[in-house]
Amino acid sequence: MEKYYIKIENKGEIDISGLHLMGVSSKRNEDKIGFFGSGNKYAIALLLRQKIPFWIYSGTKQVKIKTEPIMFRKQMFEQILINGEKTSLTTSMGVDWEDWFAIRELYCNALDEGDAKIDVIKHKNPIKDKTTIFIELNENLKEFFKNINSYILVNKNNRIYKVKTNYGDISIYSSDKKQFICYRKGIRIYPKNKEKALYRYDFEKIQINESRTYMHEHEIKERIASFFAKTNSREIILNYLRNYKDYYEKNLLWKEMYVREKLSDEWQKLLYGKRIFPESLATLSGDFESKFNSYIVPDDLAEKIAKELTGVEVIGQNKKKVFLEVNPTEDEQRKVDTALLELKNIDFNIFSRIKIVKPHLNDVVAWYEKDDDTIYLAQQHLTTIPYIKNTLLEEHFHTKGHEDGQREFVSFLIDELIRAKEIKP
Repeated sequence: MEKYYIKIENKGEIDISGLHLMGVSSKRNEDKIGFFGSGNKYAIALLLRQKIPFWIYSGTKQVKIKTEPIMFRKQMFEQILINGEKTSLTTSMGVDWEDWFAIRELYCNALDEGDAKIDVIKHKNPIKDKTTIFIELNENLKEFFKNINSYILVNKNNRIYKVKTNYGDISIYSSDKKQFICYRKGIRIYPKNKEKALYRYDFEKIQINESRTYMHEHEIKERIASFFAKTNSREIILNYLRNYKDYYEKNLLWKEMYVREKLSDEWQKLLYGKRIFPESLATLSGDFESKFNSYIVPDDLAEKIAKELTGVEVIGQNKKKVFLEVNPTEDEQRKVDTALLELKNIDFNIFSRIKIVKPHLNDVVAWYEKDDDTIYLAQQHLTTIPYIKNTLLEEHFHTKGHEDGQREFVSFLIDELIRAKEIKP
């Protein structure tokens, strides 16, 4: 069977002495991808332990790596030798690592050195002034390489959007919607899980441990929320608002202590004239008509919207309605007066003041304000006398202290119906 090799290449020839000791790194205080000084050593240990053939070249000169047994406290280990010299390393390092972790670590080091390349080739071809590593493909590595962008963002051409946040740059990539994947500087940091996600996320800055997995879950959730807050893509915001409840994004952290970004101008444009229901209230409210022109969002996001955006009605957050009082036309005034008279004739006397307004929400038909005992009628809904009668009567019932969706309001209306039926002509 013909052999193939993974080739990892970067500029400059490797410093052999750096392979001898754990914790030796010139990048510890820099903002690099590899900064623990142990990644390449763990990779070498894994390849040796798994008996995966590999070759390291400094320029055109091969770095010879082998092992020899060593006894320590009556236990046998395989000590690693570099060019015949004993090191402090053994093949027991990284015993819980998967095969692809070795590729990840060696490629991360190549990225830090510059001009990094990774490819699959048929023949080993070391190059002067380069560090080149060849790893023989086994079945596990073949599977990894077929789906390499799920682990290492080698191809960044499918990036959808990028924003600068207080947490550094955050980019999103298309997702297969099968599992949540996120990266730090193009290297996957989230282990396999069963949750789906709207996108794949690449963070410029986030804390990781020596196994290159995230250290704190809250850092992932606050960064993703910051991305959505800052984006000016209408499509991305809509995708989040419409679909977040079925994906990983349902648990983002929106409180001010986590998200320091203000909601972007696109949020303002998109939500102006809309109604927002916090999740905790949406399930309790029976006011289904008002949900037609609305979005249901996490409670903390609803609070952020109420605080930062104008012209958006957030249920439970800002009770004051925005409207412009107008003078009705003669025809509109006639319809309202006729509706009031016809209601009076069936024993419904409405003494509340009536005002005609233009609300900033187009779907608002009417509302009652107890403080000034006023029924506000939206001008655009003054259509027919029967419709106005229906609207006035509903708001008149609200003067009794009942709100839409309450069981008490339903009972009150049923009692009114029974009373009307029991009245004899």
